[in-house]
Amino acid sequence: RALLAEEFPRVEAQAKERGPLWPDYTGEAPAGLAYRAGKVETGPTEADWDAAPAAACTHWLRHVYNAERWRKCGYDPNDHLPVNEAEKRTRTTTWQALWSDEGITFRIACQGNGNSVQIHIEPARTQPRRVFSISADGSARCQQDDGYIPRQHGGWEVETQAGPEGWTATARLPWEVLGVTASRRPKPLRVNVIRHLPIDSAPGVAECSWALREPGK
Repeated sequence: RALLAEEFPRVEAQAKERGPLWPDYTGEAPAGLAYRAGKVETGPTEADWDAAPAAACTHWLRHVYNAERWRKCGYDPNDHLPVNEAEKRTRTTTWQALWSDEGITFRIACQGNGNSVQIHIEPARTQPRRVFSISADGSARCQQDDGYIPRQHGGWEVETQAGPEGWTATARLPWEVLGVTASRRPKPLRVNVIRHLPIDSAPGVAECSWALREPGK
């Protein structure tokens, strides 16, 4: 009923105006969180990173295995629960991005040691998602979601660096790896940055993400 009463009339009006039908879905008019990456002519310098805005990963979830849930939903066997505030204070995660004619570069800063991060990218809502996974030791892999069949993608570079208060990861992603045609002004990308890390006060592992993730219930 809601589709007939609200959605269909809205789409019909947009079609009559010859505008995009689902601009937030296709990325033509992004909705929700947005990050504006600056452009650089060559590989980013430290001065470029100093000038780039930083976004924080503030949405936390704790994952605890539940055998009963596994029997009902094998691909998501965990309960997703809140994280104690004390666990968050010394585990901040921020990220930045800069782009050039060759591709886009992400830098992720993680307070605390160990664990891993992921960069999720959808070139468009209708295209498979690329998942770039990076560990603190510099090991990395990339997969493409295409139904339930992950596919490997090479041609990207990652570098990690440990410090006294944590570690950083820098990932250089050529446009070709993302399935994007290089241009002077690329279209918006759907992006999320997620950090996976152990926690001490409760069983299970935790994650913090930039964009809110809503697992199945």
